[in-house]
Amino acid sequence: MDLPEPSEIFPDNPDGARGLRDQAAACRRLAGEARTSPGSSSMHALADHFEEQARKLDLSAPVPGQAAK
Repeated sequence: MDLPEPSEIFPDNPDGARGLRDQAAACRRLAGEARTSPGSSSMHALADHFEEQARKLDLSAPVPGQAAK
């Protein structure tokens, strides 16, 4: 069985919204390869979690040109 290298599943830079979205994408790829429906559902749920965390980071990031409150 061909398994992806760990660096493909979890990127080297897990910080920030982009890293979370990369993890979500990796989870979605793994969901497509899952052998069972519950396994696929679990990976999709984890991907959704990473996407939600990325959205929260996006909303909390300061907008360039605006002073922090």
